[in-house]
Amino acid sequence: MRLRKGFLVRTALLGALLAGTVLAAVPAAAPAAAFGCDASAFRGTVLGAPSIEPITANRGSAVCQNAQANLSTAGLTLPAPLSADAAAAQTVITDTHNAGSAGGVANLAVNLSKLPLALPVPSVPVPSSLGSIPVSVDPTSLLGKALAQQCLVSLVTCSTSGTVTNALPQVQALVNGLINTKLPNVDLLRLQAAQSYATAACQGATPKLAGSSTVTGLSLLGQNITLPTTTVTNALQLLNGQTINLSGINAGGLSLSSLGLPAGWSTALSFGDVTVPLVGTINVGQALQATIVNAIQQALNGLSVSVPGTVGSVTITPAQQTNTGDTLSQDALRVQISALGQTLVDLVIGEARIAQKAVDCALPATKPGTAPTPAAVALQCTTRKLTLIDVLERGDHVDLVGGADRSLVGKRVSIFFTGTSSKVATAVVKPDGSFRTTAPLPPESLRHTNLARYQARMGKDRSLNLKLERRLIVDSMSASGGSVTIRGRVIQPLTRPPSAILIQRRVSCTKDVTVARVRPRRNGHWVAVVKAPPGQQAAVYRAATKVLHTLTTPVVDPTFTLPRVVDLRH
Repeated sequence: MRLRKGFLVRTALLGALLAGTVLAAVPAAAPAAAFGCDASAFRGTVLGAPSIEPITANRGSAVCQNAQANLSTAGLTLPAPLSADAAAAQTVITDTHNAGSAGGVANLAVNLSKLPLALPVPSVPVPSSLGSIPVSVDPTSLLGKALAQQCLVSLVTCSTSGTVTNALPQVQALVNGLINTKLPNVDLLRLQAAQSYATAACQGATPKLAGSSTVTGLSLLGQNITLPTTTVTNALQLLNGQTINLSGINAGGLSLSSLGLPAGWSTALSFGDVTVPLVGTINVGQALQATIVNAIQQALNGLSVSVPGTVGSVTITPAQQTNTGDTLSQDALRVQISALGQTLVDLVIGEARIAQKAVDCALPATKPGTAPTPAAVALQCTTRKLTLIDVLERGDHVDLVGGADRSLVGKRVSIFFTGTSSKVATAVVKPDGSFRTTAPLPPESLRHTNLARYQARMGKDRSLNLKLERRLIVDSMSASGGSVTIRGRVIQPLTRPPSAILIQRRVSCTKDVTVARVRPRRNGHWVAVVKAPPGQQAAVYRAATKVLHTLTTPVVDPTFTLPRVVDLRH
């Protein structure tokens, strides 16, 4: 069997990721197989915590089997600063010749607002001038007169000017707060989708392992970046080395109790209400706070700070594949983010693994509960990606039926009439790998010749060319009650007497066995009823006989039908 690059697990996983729902139920019992497989949506560490790997499929199992897990069914909430719309892992065993695994995420983000990026003093130092802020009070103002009166009553000498020397911690907090308001309102890192796939399939008599990854929509601080081909480290520049004017700080929230009196001022002052004769009453504490805060505000208005251009780094490692021959591991992406000397995130995203143990590709592929499609059966014994299953004249047109490799699903196949080397029809490959179309009848001059042949083409892929007119045709096949009924016809002229028709069943790609012999009626029509092979979901039959070359010659030609598949589950 050929290696299926478009493994069905891809569709199942992507559907779950996009819909954010439970994956379609898979049969509990998987066929016995020697392939091994497992998958993981992501694994790694966040903010230095122990490593996590919350969503896995078939982890720890000795053999590959159907398993699935996703974010919603697991009932998990990702730890801050991570968020994701979906995360899933799935393993699938389709038959004893094919297995696969897939893991990935959709819309994964590292949220900037949830990062512990409190910038310490050494990172963004405030101007040294803020460590000594002059403050003075007008002696002729109500506050100045109230202070003079208190000093007179207390028999102390008071000064109306001084210096605020202990405001630095509070000012630093205000500066950090201002810087945080300048941070971009975007995700530090966002990933639209990342998935990995690993498949195992029998190619001829040899098991083959393959892996691939897809990554889309990678952005850093809101800017789309191209996925690198090798490990790349980008500087984390949150504010791009900006100079921030401190006039944007509002010092009104500072308190006198934390600031204290300016150096040089008397500690004998009362901060309550003071009445100055013939002038008025004033709350000294409130007035002093307003004066000191105003002095600090004025000092800030003329200053600025420079934010470091680089506060950390983001390292992106693209898809990695490890293949030992027996085991293949595929990762979609690794993301490492650090800031201010701290590792914030270190994640391996989308991991799929597949292993071959003792699988015997010489044995026929079996899959309990599901019959192979005609397209799959038609491709079992060929290395081609395209095949024509049937070419049949129907009235005023030609019916063409074919099969294609799963990797060609959704693509358009061209049908060529090789007698004139002209394209006569097209068809789109369906999800089951089949395609069907019609073409006009060829010119009468070619229709009954050996040149009347058709071929399916796509890019460099070619099917065998099939002759339009054959002398032995299968019209229908059906299975019921353990028997298979095959109806067909032989095109005249027949031998005299009519030659027996041999009904042959395929048992391997190199061997057919004869299961019945029937004689056609005089009009060429025939019916064969054979016993269905036990324990199989489908069978492939073909018929063979001999016919006269022409009515006027005794030459006898062998003729065969095309191989036809029948579903035995009915």
